Amino acid sequence: MATVPTSGDTPIRWQGMTFRSWSELRLAKAFEDRGLLYIPNARVRVGIGPRRQTREMDALVNVDGLWVCIEVDGAPWHPPERSAAEHRRDRLLLINGVFVFRYDAEEVYGSPDRVAAEVVSLAERMRRMLG
Repeated sequence: MATVPTSGDTPIRWQGMTFRSWSELRLAKAFEDRGLLYIPNARVRVGIGPRRQTREMDALVNVDGLWVCIEVDGAPWHPPERSAAEHRRDRLLLINGVFVFRYDAEEVYGSPDRVAAEVVSLAERMRRMLG
């Protein structure tokens, strides 16, 4: 596995967009190469009534009409002690029709093209299952 360089608190800018990690930028470039619509650091409102919440995703990607949330897990934004809260958030997104795929930051940094290909493959499978 590749060692992931950190950006600290300095945002990384590319093509008019801002990324929080080098892994996320490398994955965005792999999505770009595939011509996919993607939104880094996408914020959404989910829930019902007064319990609505704003949640942020590392990336929101559209694969042939299916919206997929990509989370790139790693320090400092996704420490292990936050797992339960993140799983609750993932379920909230799924209830609203957004599938969540999680990847380790080192995996994404070292193999962004393979991860992007897997995201496309998984999304296509989910689309077929949904009919």
